[in-house]
Amino acid sequence: MKRLTRRQIIMIGGSIIVLALIILAFLPKPIPVQTALAEQGPLQVVVEEEGNTEVADRYAITAPVASYLRRITLKAGDVVQRGQPVI
Repeated sequence: MKRLTRRQIIMIGGSIIVLALIILAFLPKPIPVQTALAEQGPLQVVVEEEGNTEVADRYAITAPVASYLRRITLKAGDVVQRGQPVI
């Protein structure tokens, strides 16, 4: 087997060092995190926000009878009893 010369040893060593530096450059950096023990308990979540309801689809309701409907005088939130006509 042929013996390695001093120059070849330096080239191989330099190549190994460059390769190691390239590998270290592309390794992901560690990210500091906070840890805690997981415990079982009740879930308590409170959400206090105002919201709007929007109707996505409008439907036309038709009946197979000829008639007229007067305007409804009730307002949103009025109390209606069971069986009471809505006029």
